[in-house]
Amino acid sequence: MNCKHHKRDIRRFFIALMVMAVSLAASAAAPQQVSIRVKDAPLRDVIAAIEKDYGYVFVYKRGLMDLGRKVSVNVSKGSVESVLERMFDGTDIEWDVTNRQIALRKGTAKEKPKTDKKDALHTQLRES
Repeated sequence: MNCKHHKRDIRRFFIALMVMAVSLAASAAAPQQVSIRVKDAPLRDVIAAIEKDYGYVFVYKRGLMDLGRKVSVNVSKGSVESVLERMFDGTDIEWDVTNRQIALRKGTAKEKPKTDKKDALHTQLRES
């Protein structure tokens, strides 16, 4: 085989390899859409489903939260962050998502926003 042809074949191979690597990196960086619909399911089951179906790994300290707590989540083609917001709404659990790892930690308790002005006013008057 001619040396020129050999060098050209190696160059083509490396160009193809680089194109594949860039394509793979771009697809990994794109945010994944998550769809999950559960009603009154234990938190441990929802975490397990996200890990199994979407390849995420949850990292948290034992005893951080009540894994038996019932949660309801209905997200269609949303971000994993939107699912986490619904899973931990009204709790003191915060999270960081890095690649496929979701790190959970204690934060400050988040209150659900009041949407009904009458209810918000009633609560405010009761607290006074």
